[in-house]
Amino acid sequence: MVAILGMFFTTKVTKKNKKRRLLTTLLLLLMPCLLSVALLINQNIKEQANSARWETHTYLVNQNLHSLFSSIQGAESGQRGFIITGRPSFLETYDAGFDLCMLQLTELRRLTAGNLDQQGRLNELSALLMQKFTGLNTAIAQRQEKGFLADIQIPLTLSSESKADPIRALVNLALSEEKKLLEVRIAEHTQDTRDTAHSIFLGGVLGTLALFLLLVYLRWEQVGRQEADTAQHASEEQYRSLFNSIDEGFCLIDMLFDANEKPIDYRFLEVNSAFERQTGLYAATGKRIRELVPDLEDDWFVIYGKVALTGEPHRFVHQVKAMERWFDVYAFRPDGIDCPRVAVLFTDITKQRQAQDEILLLNAELEGQVKRRTAQLQVANQELEAFSYSVSHDLRSPLKTIDGFAHLLARTMGEVGGSKGAHYLSRIRAGAQQMGELIDGLLSLAKMSRETLHCGSVDLSAIARQAARDCREQDPGRQVQIDIQDGMEVYGDARLLSVVIQNLLGNAWKFTARQEAACIEVARRAGNGGETIYFVRDNGAGFDMAHVDKLFGTFERLHTVLNFSGTGIGLATVKRVIDQHGGRVWAEGKENEGATFYFTLPPDLMLSIQAA
Repeated sequence: MVAILGMFFTTKVTKKNKKRRLLTTLLLLLMPCLLSVALLINQNIKEQANSARWETHTYLVNQNLHSLFSSIQGAESGQRGFIITGRPSFLETYDAGFDLCMLQLTELRRLTAGNLDQQGRLNELSALLMQKFTGLNTAIAQRQEKGFLADIQIPLTLSSESKADPIRALVNLALSEEKKLLEVRIAEHTQDTRDTAHSIFLGGVLGTLALFLLLVYLRWEQVGRQEADTAQHASEEQYRSLFNSIDEGFCLIDMLFDANEKPIDYRFLEVNSAFERQTGLYAATGKRIRELVPDLEDDWFVIYGKVALTGEPHRFVHQVKAMERWFDVYAFRPDGIDCPRVAVLFTDITKQRQAQDEILLLNAELEGQVKRRTAQLQVANQELEAFSYSVSHDLRSPLKTIDGFAHLLARTMGEVGGSKGAHYLSRIRAGAQQMGELIDGLLSLAKMSRETLHCGSVDLSAIARQAARDCREQDPGRQVQIDIQDGMEVYGDARLLSVVIQNLLGNAWKFTARQEAACIEVARRAGNGGETIYFVRDNGAGFDMAHVDKLFGTFERLHTVLNFSGTGIGLATVKRVIDQHGGRVWAEGKENEGATFYFTLPPDLMLSIQAA
C-alpha cells in the first residue's frame, strides 16, 4: 500500500504511465471500499451473533418460568403427602421444591434485569409465593402438632388448568411477554443473517475486482523492472560517491561471539575513505580488528556486542589506548533484530581531548590561585579587623585624654590665660573631637564593607520621613520644605538602605542651611531599560561638576569645615552600600544652585508594586 501511494505521488505524469496512474487510482478507491465491506461484514456477524444470543436468552427465560411452575407444584405435592401420610420423606420433597423455587426466582430476576415490566411481575409473583408458602408451612405445622385427625386448613392446590389462580396468571403473562420478544428476536436474527450474506457477496465481488486490478498492476510493474534496476544501479553509484565523501569515519562490522555469546572480535564489512584518515588503519575491509589492533581493549567489544544483541543505539566517547587516539562514536544496528551487524559512525577527537585536558589543567591551576588569593584576602580582612580594633581602642584613648586635659586646663586657667589661650585650647579640643569623628567614620565604613545583606521589603518613603523628622528635631529653628514621594518600596537590606537615605537627606539639610527658602525632594523616576532611579534633590550650596569624581571618596570634601561641618565619610558610606546591593550612585550639581544625588537598585531586586 505504501509503495502504491509513493508511486502515485512521485511518478511524473507522462503518456507512458497514464494507464498505471489510472489503475493505481482504481486500486486506491477499491481499498477503502473493501475495508468498508469488511467492517460491514464484521458488524453484521456481530449483530447476528447478538440476535442469536438474545433468542437463546428468551428460550432460557421461558424454560425457567415453566420450571418455576413445576417446582411450586412439587412443593405442594410434598406438603399434601406429608399431611396425609405423615412421612418425613414428603417434607424433604417440599423443602427441595421451596429451595428450587427461590433459586429459579433469583435466576429469573437476573435474566430479566433489563426488562422493567418483567421485573414488576416477578416482584408481584414473589409476594404471592411467599404468601402461598406461608400457608403451606402453617398446614405442615398443624399436622406435626395435632396429628392426622386435626382440623387442618389446606391451601388450594396450584392447578395448571385454573386460570383464576393469580400465580398461574402471572406466570402465563410473563410467558406471553417472552413469546412476543422471541418472535421479534427471531425476525431480527433472520434479517441479520440475510444482511451478512449480502455483505459477503458484495465483498467477494469487490475482492475479485481488486485482485484482477492488482494482477494487472503487478504485470506492469514487472515490465518496468529493468528500468528500475538501471535507476537503482545509478543510485547506488551516487550513494557510493556520497558514502566516500563524508568527513566522518564510517564502518559496517560483523560481530563475532563465542559459544557463550560473549563478543570476542569483529570483522570489517565496509569502510569509507574517511575511515583510514580517522584511524590510520588501511585495507581494513574483510579483516578482523584483532589482526589490525591486537591489543584493543575489551570495552569496545562489550559496547558493540550489546548494540548487536539488543538493537539499542549507543553514543559514547572512548579512548583506544593501543592507538593513542580518542573517538566520538555513534553505534547502531542497521539490519534486522537477529543480525549481529553494527554500523559505526565516528570522529577522531584526539586534539580536542588534549585541548580539553589542557583546559582542565589550567582550571585546576586557576582554582589553586583563587584559593591562594582567598586565603590572602582572609588574612587582609583579619589585619583590617585588627587595625579597626587598634583604631577603636588605641587611638581613641589618647584623643579622649587630649580633649579631657584641654578641658581641665581651660577650667583651671580661667581668665588668666586670656582670650588667646582660651582660643588655642578650644582649637585643641575641636581638633581632638574632629579626629574622634574621623575615627568613628572610618570604623563605620570598614564595618560596612563586611556587612552581610539581610534583604526584605523596604519602604524608602517611610525611612525618608523618619530622617526628615530627625533633622527637624535636631534643628527646630529652620523652615525647610521637604517633599517625599509615596510608595517607594524596594527589596534590600532595610538597615543599610536607611543609612543611605539618612546620609543623603542629612547632607541636603546641611547644605541648604544658608537658603532662605530651602527645598528638599526625595522621589523616583523611570530610567533607561525599565530601571527605577531614586534621587534626593536640594537647592543648597551645590558643587562644581569638575570635582564630581571626588564626591564619593573617603575623607573627600568639596566644602571647608568652616563653611559646612562633616568628615567626608557619609557619601563614601552611601556608595559602599549601593555597591553591595549591585546598584549605581552618581551626582549632579551646580555651585549655589543645588545638587541631586541618584542611586539605583538592580531590576531583579525591585518589588512589584500592586496598584490599589
